[in-house]
Amino acid sequence: MAEAAVLYAVQRLSDLLTQEAVFLQGVRGEVLWLQRELTRMQGFLKDTDQQQDTDDGVRRWVSEVRNAAYDAEDIVDTFMVQPADGGGFWASLKKYACILNRGVNHYGVGKDIEALKGRIIDISRGAEAYGIRTISCTERNRSLTERFRHIRRTSSNAGNEQVVGFEENTKMLIKQLLKDEQQRFVISILGMGGLGKTTLARKLFNSTDVKGGFDCRAWVCVTQEYTTRDLLQKTIKSFQKPKIEDLELMERMTEEDLELHLYEFLEGRRYLVVIDDIWHKSAWESLRRAFPDNGNGSRIVITTRNEPVAMITDEKNFVYKLRFLNQEESWKLFCTKAFPDTADGQATVCPPGLEKLGREMVEKCREESLMSGIR
Repeated sequence: MAEAAVLYAVQRLSDLLTQEAVFLQGVRGEVLWLQRELTRMQGFLKDTDQQQDTDDGVRRWVSEVRNAAYDAEDIVDTFMVQPADGGGFWASLKKYACILNRGVNHYGVGKDIEALKGRIIDISRGAEAYGIRTISCTERNRSLTERFRHIRRTSSNAGNEQVVGFEENTKMLIKQLLKDEQQRFVISILGMGGLGKTTLARKLFNSTDVKGGFDCRAWVCVTQEYTTRDLLQKTIKSFQKPKIEDLELMERMTEEDLELHLYEFLEGRRYLVVIDDIWHKSAWESLRRAFPDNGNGSRIVITTRNEPVAMITDEKNFVYKLRFLNQEESWKLFCTKAFPDTADGQATVCPPGLEKLGREMVEKCREESLMSGIR
């Protein structure tokens, strides 16, 4: 949906203008222009909802708008780092790493913005040529905004994150997942925000060995705001990848029906489910009845920053508590983020002129995280 893509790009540009102003010297005016023009195009897009069904030219114009929005997002990504695990040491480290890298790319970004401006001007002229008129879309934007807030809150990006300092423990946890124990059991990954719980769980989830060890897998993100019905629906969707007609049927099902449907689907299968970012005991209690113990080696992984939550299960449970990175591990992570060199993301050598500043940044991040961990 092009309108949704444009709205998301506008929101990202707004975030960039408010959060990263210090890095926009020389291009702030251009970023404001992009934000303003994309916002204007949202009004045009509403007028194309029916036209593009019958007009190939309008359909191509909508596609050009969508691609321009994606390119605007790419520009924002050059300036912004969005950690997957909610802040803390890793978030600070990624941000500082990005600072050193931005200076190198700033000139190129300015050229990219100029090129995108030219395309958007041409796209705007195309709207006039096709007789597309702008329509106020305040109410439509409000619902789309809420939808994207929900997506940001609940998605779990499956990118190829580097797990520095966890290599041996990752191997150990994979062995826990694949060992011969046939009774279903829970692995809890415990740690304060920003230590890398989600990243570590993602490494386990995407491991080739783990993928081959289970009949089916699901990833469910909980967060602080949830309903049992929503959690059950998300779990079913992750396991089954339902078709549109199945989704419509799920919307009419009661909470009890959803629980029974999930239980019956999993019964007889060796399954793995990751329940990411559990804040409250009630979230686990609302789901546990839907996970059968088939005696065939099924596994559940939860991530939480709350120790009582990590210990709540009254069944076989393995708790892994994340530690802080030491100085050399922190430096390795910093170099991986600031100076990626190869396709697999391995770090190159930090330029000698930046090493002193870089190590000071790393130590500052470590001190802040250690202090927040003992408060």
